[in-house]
Amino acid sequence: MGFKTIRIAARGIGMFASKIYSESIPFQTWEDFIDENNSGDDRLDFRTVSGTLLGSIPLGIQNTKFRNLEFEVDEFGSKSIKFELNSLPNFPLERFTVIRIRIDGIDTFGGYVFKYPRQGSSQNQKLEFQGLGFRERLKKVTIRPTIDKHFYTIQSITKAGLNVEVKLNTDVHPTINPGDIFYIKSALNSRNNGKYTVTSIMGDTLIALRPDGLDQPIAQGTVTVLPSQWTTATTPVSEVLKQIILEYLPQVKGIIASTGGITATPTVPLGGGIDLEGISIEKAFDFIRSMLGGQWNLVVEPDGRITLNPKSTSIIDKIFSSYDGQIFDFEENLDNIVNIVEVNRKKEKAEDGSTPMTLGALRTNETSIAKYGPMEEPIDVPAYFTDEICDKLAIAKLNSRSEPKEEGSAKKGKWKYWKVGNYSIVTEEGYYKEILNEMDSLDGFTIPSEVSGSISSAIFITGAGSLKLAFGNSAHEKEVKYSLNKRVTSLRTIFLYVYANKVGTYFKFGIGKDSFKEHLFPITINQTTNPELIALPVSNLPIDQINEFGFLFENPQDVTEVYIDEVAIESYTSLHKTQPLKLIKYKYTPYNKYCELTFGVNSSKQENWLAALNAKIESQSMAMKER
Repeated sequence: MGFKTIRIAARGIGMFASKIYSESIPFQTWEDFIDENNSGDDRLDFRTVSGTLLGSIPLGIQNTKFRNLEFEVDEFGSKSIKFELNSLPNFPLERFTVIRIRIDGIDTFGGYVFKYPRQGSSQNQKLEFQGLGFRERLKKVTIRPTIDKHFYTIQSITKAGLNVEVKLNTDVHPTINPGDIFYIKSALNSRNNGKYTVTSIMGDTLIALRPDGLDQPIAQGTVTVLPSQWTTATTPVSEVLKQIILEYLPQVKGIIASTGGITATPTVPLGGGIDLEGISIEKAFDFIRSMLGGQWNLVVEPDGRITLNPKSTSIIDKIFSSYDGQIFDFEENLDNIVNIVEVNRKKEKAEDGSTPMTLGALRTNETSIAKYGPMEEPIDVPAYFTDEICDKLAIAKLNSRSEPKEEGSAKKGKWKYWKVGNYSIVTEEGYYKEILNEMDSLDGFTIPSEVSGSISSAIFITGAGSLKLAFGNSAHEKEVKYSLNKRVTSLRTIFLYVYANKVGTYFKFGIGKDSFKEHLFPITINQTTNPELIALPVSNLPIDQINEFGFLFENPQDVTEVYIDEVAIESYTSLHKTQPLKLIKYKYTPYNKYCELTFGVNSSKQENWLAALNAKIESQSMAMKER
């Protein structure tokens, strides 16, 4: 068991002071224990780096051993943990002790202790411990070529016609094949440095085309062969990830170097030509996420496994604001909008100190530009990035930032296992604005032949366009209508944006249960300069269901054009917001336990790994051009 049960009798007080309850009640007190098979408790398991269970401390009991406990999990895995104990457990908590936390019987956090009180400290020292999730280990693991597989020393270089023969310190590894890319660095003559393609292999010798190569009879310089997954044009991103896991992670404590959790990405080829040498595994993972357009989850699981799966669009659960104290706040950040992305290849510095650039890709989001104006953010990439890679980076940035993102948060979320993914958040009841139609599509509209209907991207306020209606005097008493099914309570206001090229009152807007003509409102156009927000007070309307809205024309002029955007209502209701959960902060004390929840889209870490690649290239002065 994870706790002791003590039977006690309780004497009543106050109004019950005359009674004694003889029935014993359970009182649970903390106790650390070792129990490999107990998987149902909320608990912390502590293990050695080799996996041996040292002991466990239960949660969810009245007299816990924890003074406080906090840990964080996001969509990339476990982040950090800190806790304070009332007293030390009966097993050691030392450097790199592995921590596994189970909530609702599900592995929720996996990491290790990196800061802890040492023996010999004063009795007044707090028993505070700090730890990190396993994924933090990836920050300190650098991708380096494996010696005698991808890294060799040069014994000699021989010019043979148009080729050079590079003799190495050992036989070429059997995984190296013709077509692979290799670099020579620090050769005796700098003209031999640079990028090569393997044409053939003879034992310990690489042969490559180099008409201007020079003989080098002495041992000097190195050869780095890039993994074929980095340079094969049709390699899926998932194969690059598998190569990283199997080659660079087997010795990382806490990480399971297995590819069993990696889902293939056959439709997302790299396009060939990347070099990740010299950057951390963490930044390489960020690169992979960017190449997949932010549509895949690359996670370090609590047990140390690495998984790659497409993000699901399904709703995990519905959360009601105010239920169990879960009060939500929402905000929107307009400062991060980007709708023009120029990707520039960064070459080596010229003799005058300048850094030449060549254009790798240029992508725009015209709808975003029309709504918010041009907002540009360039991306600088290494010179060897192909057009395909540059284009994917530009698209990924536009997809994530061309529209503002709303974020929700709850300071007192329910204590439970929270799965990262999409949730439907139901707000508290109140008067809210709801959009009936963005007017971005003609779907659902009934338009007579006397009226020309289309979607305009030239004049609009929200969404991707507006409904353009062009007509003349033949449209008199004609109607444009749209069917829907919307239940309303305490309808207060109707909003719509209108722009027209003629002033006057020549059409009406209406809503109704059986027909939009049940409640009609004349629309007056006073100017033809800018779209105008029309607000119709309707609090006196006896309506609880809107099945149709529409427009009725009365004595219009010829060559009239009307643009209508975003028909919305204000009524007493609850909003339903679908947002991805991106960060959970679990907080536990003897008297309270809850979760702080943050919803929204994680900001891109594209700049981090690109900066690392660019810095590596400058520091190594690598010759990237083909010869």
